[in-house]
Amino acid sequence: MWVSKSKHNPLRVMMPTYEFNPEMPRAPGEPGIFLSCREEMCKDGPWTLFVKVEGLKEARWDYAGEYISETVGKMSKEDFQMQDAAVCV
Repeated sequence: MWVSKSKHNPLRVMMPTYEFNPEMPRAPGEPGIFLSCREEMCKDGPWTLFVKVEGLKEARWDYAGEYISETVGKMSKEDFQMQDAAVCV
């Protein structure tokens, strides 16, 4: 997550990966789920989402849309530990 320093129209950018967020949007405008303990994701949206393009030699991130985050539930320690091992890193 990154927020620009502009006071009038700050840009808020998220660049999560499918490795840690396997249920995030797969195409622009699709809904998805991000696992995060960062409460600022639910404030001052929208957030600009970029997704990493897999399978390329060079790093490339594609624009995937503007998203407003909201808390849809809380996850217990036990629920979190049941996630895929890559998510729990």
